[in-house]
Amino acid sequence: MRGVLFDSLRTREPIPNAIITVDGRRERTRTDAQGRFRFTSLPVGVYTLRYQMPWLDSLALPPLTGRAEVFSVGNGYDVELTTPSLPTLQRAICGTTLPVDAGILRGEVRDPAGRAIEGLFVGAVWAQASIASSGVSNELIGTVDTTDANGTFALCGVPTGTTFLLRAGDDAFGTGELVVDVGEYPVRFVELVAGSAVGTGSAVGRVTDGRDRFISSATVSVPGDSLLGARVGTDGGFNVTGLPPRTMQLFVRAIGFLPRYVLVNGAAGTIELGAVELTGVAQELAERRITAQATSLEQLEFRKRQSAGVGVFIDDATLSRYPIKSATALANESIAIRTTGGRYPRTRLRRGSDTCPPRFYLDGVDWGIPRDGIEEQIIMNDAKRIEVYEAAFMPARYTDFNGCGVVLVWTR
Repeated sequence: MRGVLFDSLRTREPIPNAIITVDGRRERTRTDAQGRFRFTSLPVGVYTLRYQMPWLDSLALPPLTGRAEVFSVGNGYDVELTTPSLPTLQRAICGTTLPVDAGILRGEVRDPAGRAIEGLFVGAVWAQASIASSGVSNELIGTVDTTDANGTFALCGVPTGTTFLLRAGDDAFGTGELVVDVGEYPVRFVELVAGSAVGTGSAVGRVTDGRDRFISSATVSVPGDSLLGARVGTDGGFNVTGLPPRTMQLFVRAIGFLPRYVLVNGAAGTIELGAVELTGVAQELAERRITAQATSLEQLEFRKRQSAGVGVFIDDATLSRYPIKSATALANESIAIRTTGGRYPRTRLRRGSDTCPPRFYLDGVDWGIPRDGIEEQIIMNDAKRIEVYEAAFMPARYTDFNGCGVVLVWTR
């Protein structure tokens, strides 16, 4: 028997180096570079062929099967095996086909002892920009499911090409807030551990720049939990204690570097992360001679958004009047901005009858919610322009994931 294995799901090309087995027999083989395979010792009969490859496992697909018949000894019989097409896979999981920019997140939720959890709420949420005659607005979109008896779930319609917020359960029992994406494939599978909000786990490691140099200015926090986190020591080391027995993320960040999310499981006790590398943001370019109007792209975008009049805009001239750039300076410029008060105040925005902490962006990079007023002052220290938006008026490219608002800090 000879044949070819074809990918109808991703590349629409033959699949090399895939394992082909025959049910009930010992024969097994691998496809060659052109996706071809061959068996030479099969008697006459009807057989079920199984085929698998690592990327199928990453999509949470079991070994797939195809039926083939050998009906003449000594003559090769050509068969074609194919993965399911994307529309077929979507209909099997979601009951319908999805838009081209939508994917599927499948997963399994277990408790710290490894038992499947049935009936647990799982949800994903993301921001979607809407353009109308009145301007651009952000809308929070979501999709939900409940785990079955095996602890599995499927979230259909999650965005591709960007991140979204995922959570199973609630604050009392569930996972932490996870920033995830589906990656390069239209379907992704994740394994989650849900547990209580109180624990004794810990995560230790060192923050480096990828060249074995420590970053002592970094901070490590847990999204959605302002009580957990640590500041990095002079040797780049950190130790985050009190981690609950659940899947969560550590948010590692430092000025001059791209922030990074690190997935951890507090049920594992002490987690040795080793070196956590951050990628530096280019601060200096080779010399170039440019003749142009002395206005940066950031300044032009600032002025364009300012003309819409839907946020609070503080320019360089205004900021220069404040020897210390802090939440107090922002609150002095608008009654919509409040502070926590004290020596190192934190910024608060109105949300209904209460206030909430906004998310900060530094030169367009997501910084997250600062842990304290000291960190806020560090972010705003070199600010030339600052924009503040309540949740209903956030620019399309910036969102806080929780309906509070954002503060955009520009240093250039």
